[in-house]
Amino acid sequence: MMNKILWHAVSISALVRTRPENNAPVVKSVSNGIWLGVMAEMGEWIYVVGKEAIGWVLRKEITTCDAQALHIRQDEAGWVVGY
Repeated sequence: MMNKILWHAVSISALVRTRPENNAPVVKSVSNGIWLGVMAEMGEWIYVVGKEAIGWVLRKEITTCDAQALHIRQDEAGWVVGY
């Protein structure tokens, strides 16, 4: 798997799973509007990284986010990603 973000996405109530399978355990339910970095694509499954979780989501559970719209900053709680 590559170690580079291919494109930026935003969650549409994504269910992050351990494997690219509908019956795989859910690691985390990611709320609407949360940024996710796309690391790999496999058919309808997308491997994402984010502050809340890392794993596989269905393509229909995310939407693209223009990288130029992202704002990354650090505060006392750590890194904050917004758009």
